[in-house]
Amino acid sequence: MANTNPIKLKCGFQNGQDEKNFMIELCKEDKVFTLESSVKTLLSNQGYQALSLNFDLYIEDKLMELTKEISKYFDKPLIQDQVHIFIKPKNK
Repeated sequence: MANTNPIKLKCGFQNGQDEKNFMIELCKEDKVFTLESSVKTLLSNQGYQALSLNFDLYIEDKLMELTKEISKYFDKPLIQDQVHIFIKPKNK
């Protein structure tokens, strides 16, 4: 899909005492599973293979649904210096 309506999302997770953050740019009309795929690749490339195989995406405490469009979660302007997406290990 052409990136005609881009959105930059700051993603983050806790790694011990440290918080790791990174930016991902997608199209607002992309589905959350596209974001999940991007996060999986990024985590794997950064050396977090175990987390890359077993995580969920959250906005605050709300689990994101993979089949929803990203725009469903971000209909207001974003504050660029805050974390928008939280990456958490899946509950067992």
